[in-house]
Amino acid sequence: GHEKGQRRRRALLISEPTVSFAFAESIQKLCTLLEQKRSEHGRGVFSICSLCEHEGKTMLTDNLAYAMLQRTDRVLIFDADFRKPSRFMPDSPRTAAARGKWTDLRSFRIGRNELRVAKQEDAELYVVYSPKTQRNLADLFGEPSFAQMLHALEQEFPYILIDTPPLSLFADAEQLA
Repeated sequence: GHEKGQRRRRALLISEPTVSFAFAESIQKLCTLLEQKRSEHGRGVFSICSLCEHEGKTMLTDNLAYAMLQRTDRVLIFDADFRKPSRFMPDSPRTAAARGKWTDLRSFRIGRNELRVAKQEDAELYVVYSPKTQRNLADLFGEPSFAQMLHALEQEFPYILIDTPPLSLFADAEQLA
């Protein structure tokens, strides 16, 4: 938080010993549901949405990704909140994806924007992120090059978890859907 005297919250990961069994089990149940939906529809792209900020989308996305890695060979997180990215920004050590060593593998040019794909050093976890905050997103998700990038990533990764901006603030999540 930004208020004086308030401690900064740190994301809770299922791999930490302080996590309750019930929390870890609920993440595993969600993973099973995602596997079923992928089997039914033949697609492994899922949007993680919420109405407002600070409701736990990023924490849920990170936990689902780490849990899915126990079931599949590789997982991609798509950090789609380009206005207020939570991964790889200097002020966000609280997020799971910011922990550990990451290596940029490639980048995509989408209109005037750049998106990068990074890989975590000790896991088959990958993240698509924006190297800088971006305000002008009106046409980004409608760009043909965006659809081509997402299609190419879908061929490469069995699961893509899209961490969207809050629905009440922007139309980005709806445009992505």
